[in-house]
Amino acid sequence: MSNIARIREAYEAWDNVKGSNRAVWDHLLAPGFEFRTTLGSVEGSGFKASYRPDELDEYFETLRSNFEMKEIAPTVVVEDGPNAIAVFQSEWANRATGRSFRCEVAAIWTFDGDQAVSCREIMDTAGVACTLP
Repeated sequence: MSNIARIREAYEAWDNVKGSNRAVWDHLLAPGFEFRTTLGSVEGSGFKASYRPDELDEYFETLRSNFEMKEIAPTVVVEDGPNAIAVFQSEWANRATGRSFRCEVAAIWTFDGDQAVSCREIMDTAGVACTLP
């Protein structure tokens, strides 16, 4: 299976559970997986800029408890050697305020064999900030 197929499959599975179960990612992530996100720059969001493997549950719990996933839909996934870039439509609603946002997100994945060793997520932080209390 190509990295493109792995990424599409994981995002589709995550969309199917509407972000409620992070286990859909477990098979894809290498033991030393590192995750970075621009969400860490949004003051008051509860997110950090980066997460070590032992902190991923914290990221997913912050996301799940504060936001309701409406949609994750990959529109473009390209691969170049060990790197793959996914661009997808994303829609979330803040559970506390009910305000929602829709944006494109880019995720830059790096693989070692069939497992991801890192991901850097870049999204519309202003859209997220507008939903906060």
